[in-house]
Amino acid sequence: MGNGKNNLLHHLIPELSKENTDSYQENYDYFPSLIYILDLDKNSVQYINAKVLCDYLGYSLNDVQQWDDHMLKLIFSDDLKAVRQEIGKIGKLNDEEERAFNCRYNHKEGEYRYFRTYGTVLKRDKQGKASFILLVAEDVTDKTKSEQEILALKSLLVDTEMLLQSGSWSWDIKTGKMQWTNGMYAVFGYEAPAVDCDISMDFYLKHIHPSEVSGVRELLNKSVEEKQDFDCIFTIISNTGEKKVLSSKAKIIADAEGQVVKVTGIVRDISKQNKINRDLFHYREMMQEKEEFLNQGSWEWNKNEGINSWSHGMYRLFGYNSIQEGSVLDLNKDLFKIHLPQEEKKIVHENWNELLKDKMNYTREVTIITREGTRKQLETYAKIIRNSEGKIERIIGTSRDVTPLRKYEKSLEEKINELNKSNKELEEFAYVASHDLQEPLRKLTTFSERLQSKFSDKLGADGMLYLERIVAASENMRVLIENLLEFSRTARSSHLFTYTDLSTVLETVKADLELKIDETGTKVISDPLPAVEVIPLQMKQLFDNLLNNSIKFKKKELPSVITISSSILSNAEKDSLYLPVEKNYYKIVVRDNGIGFEKEYSERIFQIFQRLHGKSEYPGSGIGLAICKKIVENHNGLIYAEGQPEEGASFTVILPERQT
Repeated sequence: MGNGKNNLLHHLIPELSKENTDSYQENYDYFPSLIYILDLDKNSVQYINAKVLCDYLGYSLNDVQQWDDHMLKLIFSDDLKAVRQEIGKIGKLNDEEERAFNCRYNHKEGEYRYFRTYGTVLKRDKQGKASFILLVAEDVTDKTKSEQEILALKSLLVDTEMLLQSGSWSWDIKTGKMQWTNGMYAVFGYEAPAVDCDISMDFYLKHIHPSEVSGVRELLNKSVEEKQDFDCIFTIISNTGEKKVLSSKAKIIADAEGQVVKVTGIVRDISKQNKINRDLFHYREMMQEKEEFLNQGSWEWNKNEGINSWSHGMYRLFGYNSIQEGSVLDLNKDLFKIHLPQEEKKIVHENWNELLKDKMNYTREVTIITREGTRKQLETYAKIIRNSEGKIERIIGTSRDVTPLRKYEKSLEEKINELNKSNKELEEFAYVASHDLQEPLRKLTTFSERLQSKFSDKLGADGMLYLERIVAASENMRVLIENLLEFSRTARSSHLFTYTDLSTVLETVKADLELKIDETGTKVISDPLPAVEVIPLQMKQLFDNLLNNSIKFKKKELPSVITISSSILSNAEKDSLYLPVEKNYYKIVVRDNGIGFEKEYSERIFQIFQRLHGKSEYPGSGIGLAICKKIVENHNGLIYAEGQPEEGASFTVILPERQT
């Protein structure tokens, strides 16, 4: 129960208890509060000061008298139930007790106003039951609205602090006490208390990271001594153990004598922003290191503003120091033009106009002259950024110094030309040498045969043995020269490529080797082979050499089984072999069950004159597989071998479907 109106109510009771209502109508019409008496037995208004009723709510006394429910018609509908309960409670009060409540009263124009109403018992019946109650209602509309606005502002402040992850505080220098807003509690990991708590500056500082607390304390004390506001960033460990980075600003408040009496401040959790800034800094550092390592830079041109921006790498490419000169250089077209040789200016201008027409991106090379006078070859990639209407907004690009690469390519090209020239001369020498060797070899063979036929009886056993060895060596020499000539012809080949079914080529080879296949009991099993663009004669020689190789190196106790399969290369296989994925490639595998070879010899067997076995055991010149490799290289393909001793060998040939 309140006592704000106690004296007033009990001053009015003796007067209003009199029977002559006309007199107090006259006396209390100008009282600044709404006064009325309710007859609880008749549920009617015994008295009301009509002028206040009219001034505050717009009703006349006649309006009230015509209502069925009398005074309760004034109460706003949402408050009616609560008011009825309050009137019932007032009727149960003891003498000199009072009760207060808030409610809204209807205005005649349709609005409502806030009233603070005080009630007490005015008169009782013979049984002591309240029959009349006195009610005095004070208009508190303006005060209530102000309180509501204050509450709304406080609520907005709380919401704002939560949104911005911030809080504010004040520190009373004299008492050492601090006051925190709800946002401060949230930032420091606490639930906001229902009532103000005693918080000291030490409590505030104990949350600051141990390595930083002395610095913050020193800065705060210095600000108070020098009466200067301060701004700092520090790290805290919140009540929940979370590490946060806070930005704090504080203002010093002094009294009339200039003595500091209070410090007020705000803090804001900038942990996320700090992490973003830190990540951005590391990213920029990484990009600068990358640009320096790759000798490149990036740039941007804004069409509407006509402004260029360069990365540190771009400054370095043109011979400038980005830190010392970045702020003074005007990054426009003229700066770029002064670094162009005279012969490049027209080409660059045409390329730029071409880019601005319809293209989305382009790659060009241009020669520049750096500030130090060094010529560089720059490769530039540019991309156009357009708006929703298709108009150019900006162009972004990267430029890299390819001068060392171009020099290396030129040097490599010269070396390749020299190597090709040397290879050509060597091939010509091999061809001429092997061709010219045939004539003395024929004579050696011819005269050896004549000696054998005419003078065998005179040579004796030893002479015939020597002669036989001469004939055998001559035959080996003949085979070697023929193979060398074949290798030379393969390297010098200028036959045209034609689209050929390799199954047909293989059948021709099998027919040519029919006698050898039958004699050795060899079994050849083959899948259908693809049709590819090849030199047919060289493909015939390739299969001939591979089949002969498998037959030659068969196991003595087992007949040779040769299987030939084919498949198209997948993109993954092409990637693993460094082949262009946009072209079709076929893989042909020739596998046998022969003597095999050690893994370490898988590349050596393709070298010319390289043999893994003696001639007496496995005759041959050691050129057959070298010819196979040369044929596959002529077709821009690959060949490799795999094998294990006594478990056979496989030769994989990879050929493009088309040569272009």
